[in-house]
Amino acid sequence: MKKISIILAVLFLIPLVSAKLELEEIRAYINLDDNDEIRISHMEDEDEIELHRGDDLMIKVYLDNNMDNKTKYYLWGRIYDIDDGQDITKRQPSGSGEWRDIDADDSEIRTLSFDIPIDTDYDNYRFDFYIYYKYANGTEDEFEYDNWDVIVKKEKEKEEIEL
Repeated sequence: MKKISIILAVLFLIPLVSAKLELEEIRAYINLDDNDEIRISHMEDEDEIELHRGDDLMIKVYLDNNMDNKTKYYLWGRIYDIDDGQDITKRQPSGSGEWRDIDADDSEIRTLSFDIPIDTDYDNYRFDFYIYYKYANGTEDEFEYDNWDVIVKKEKEKEEIEL
């Protein structure tokens, strides 16, 4: 009888362990609203994002909730020292202490956007990005990307060609 109880307990725990919030993909978009320039990269751990002064950086996150309950989450990102020695920090949803819900067996796409200052130095800047989440039972966890680089590069000068 004891063995049957243990087997049943294990069988019921396996779906709980395998069902979770999943991060399907993270993409970086630069100047998504401008028709003349869109650069896209699929982000991995220890990646770089190359951009220019005045660019708009958008991080787009694709989430799947494979749980039987709602899961709460928020996005948080910081580019260090990029704005005249100051950090740019963004949170979605924007209010401190606020969480966004993702329904059971649902998917969502969310974004976090950063405006790169027009007068920032041409340099490499550390970029941390997190997705914090918590389940209905109160358990909290995160997807952590704390080793990305934002590289602000000079724009190439355009050459005129005479025909």
